[in-house]
Amino acid sequence: MAAIWLLASLLASAIAAAPEETPESSPRIAVVTHLENETASLTRNELARMFRKTQTEWADGEHCIPIDQAGGEIRSAFGRIVLEQSPDEWKRYWIQQTMTGNARPPIALDSSETVKKYVRKLRGAVAYIYESEVDDTVRVLAISDTPELLAPEEPEESQKGGENEPAPEEGPTPPLDGAEAPK
Repeated sequence: MAAIWLLASLLASAIAAAPEETPESSPRIAVVTHLENETASLTRNELARMFRKTQTEWADGEHCIPIDQAGGEIRSAFGRIVLEQSPDEWKRYWIQQTMTGNARPPIALDSSETVKKYVRKLRGAVAYIYESEVDDTVRVLAISDTPELLAPEEPEESQKGGENEPAPEEGPTPPLDGAEAPK
């Protein structure tokens, strides 16, 4: 048992010695979920609890499935911003959790493309990718108290009949349930 802790400490020390980039030079991170997930926003603490697996459900009761990045600057930045831990501290947390039988770490995937594939298939998924990698296969969550993370775009007013679009024709509004409108 002591040998495992010694090995973990040595590994953690080696990781901690790696140089870290400054937050100003890092691209923005987007927290993403499945398109059908009804949650619009979380706090930083709620998101951190999901990744620590101390909060295991979304507000609607759906099982929460945190998906981590396997490494790199994105994982370091996410840990610093959301978990308020260095990669070394994050590893030690999961070594302790695993050894005491409390929980297993989130699945860690090698690329944002793979992360998005998992998020598309798992309704309860929550993950993070760079802003430039967000597409229409995932939905960005607002993290209400963490401006360092990307916020979802607000729908533009022009999409609801702006200046360049013709005004809708006046007349009876068709029913929403697909039934025929009365004549």
